[in-house]
Amino acid sequence: MALGVHIAFVSVLYLRGATLFGYKPDGISWALATSASLLPDIDLPPARIAAALEKMPRPPAVI
Repeated sequence: MALGVHIAFVSVLYLRGATLFGYKPDGISWALATSASLLPDIDLPPARIAAALEKMPRPPAVI
């Protein structure tokens, strides 16, 4: 799925869940939910996040 679809989907679920369970929605909780919803796509090749992380230097393996 695309990045925007993840954010839209989790926004609907977060607001619906907050309404259903009587919580007051706030920005910090929404930001945590949206950032967590992006994690499953990090390892896919076309993901922009994966491309950015791939350019980072990796530490040598310790044997």
